[in-house]
Amino acid sequence: MSHQVLEGEWEEILRHGDELAGKRVRLIVMEGEETARPNETMLAALKAVAAIQEGMSPSSGEDSEQLLREARDGKMYGLNSNK
Repeated sequence: MSHQVLEGEWEEILRHGDELAGKRVRLIVMEGEETARPNETMLAALKAVAAIQEGMSPSSGEDSEQLLREARDGKMYGLNSNK
């Protein structure tokens, strides 16, 4: 037996009325819980990344491995490699 889970505000659930017509359903009203918008946090993080990257020129990725090695050796912090 498969279950379909719908969660949201009443207006959002009502939009599924046609597909649920004639089906057996269970409704749980969640009192006192804040309506969480989990994607709001990710959207804010993506906007912050976009702002950081603004004006940066894209790279081809061909030198990624070399750049990673240099970063691990401390070059990006002005450190000398101990190797």
